[in-house]
Amino acid sequence: MTSSTPLASIIFLWVLAAQATKPSKRCPKGCQCQRGDGGGMCGVEVQCRGLKVFPQAEQYPKQTDCLFIHSPRLGKLTAAEKEAGLNQIPNTIRRLDLSESRLGELPEAGLGHLSELRVLNLEFNNLVSLPKKTFHGLRKLKVLWLTGNHYGEGEPVFKRMQKAGNRINELHPEQFHTLEHLQVLLVHHNELKKLPDGIFDGLRNLRVLKLLDNPFKPRLKKKHHAFRKLLSKGVLNQLDLDEDSGDDLEDQMEEQGTYLSDDPVDVDSAPDEL
Repeated sequence: MTSSTPLASIIFLWVLAAQATKPSKRCPKGCQCQRGDGGGMCGVEVQCRGLKVFPQAEQYPKQTDCLFIHSPRLGKLTAAEKEAGLNQIPNTIRRLDLSESRLGELPEAGLGHLSELRVLNLEFNNLVSLPKKTFHGLRKLKVLWLTGNHYGEGEPVFKRMQKAGNRINELHPEQFHTLEHLQVLLVHHNELKKLPDGIFDGLRNLRVLKLLDNPFKPRLKKKHHAFRKLLSKGVLNQLDLDEDSGDDLEDQMEEQGTYLSDDPVDVDSAPDEL
């Protein structure tokens, strides 16, 4: 005799497959929610634009792991309202994109409750300074965007983005404390004039560091003491101080499905010399 799969099991598997592509029933007002295939990419994705306030925790779909909020009006909230809204973001989030939300400030207590976070984008948030503990506790973080306005003057969106662009002028010596899994750190196009001693010492997996277009005094060079430990470990393979040499590592993460996972990325090639 040959065994066969019970009809009930077939129906159950069919329902699960159908649910994977259906929009989630629970979704914050002003947002769009959908399910993905999980794995190295988004499982439950929420996209929000034009919000006046942050959604409440119970409004997000269960197991939301990717959240994109692009809402400049959030910048008009009080510091307490911003902190409360950020604290409502589910701790299941693996990717958080707050670009062009013009927050202007981040809570002193930091974002450490987002312990599953792998990718964080804070571009175009009018950030000038960062609290010491902003990123403390984000031990799984792999990619961090703190970029200023990277658009050229000839591009149509330049003026609009210039008004929202970050102008970070100082980093605390312990700014990136606990980020031992960070692989990509983008701090280019800001207003940094110096790097604190030992600021990158704990980033033992850092492979890409972009610092170009900052008014460092004196001009930043690769022999700067801040890079000594990074370069001695032989992990860092892209250090951009004068020109942007691209986003190859991030592209590989996307292609290999490791962008949001904890799996190591297989780097195809590295520059001959840093």
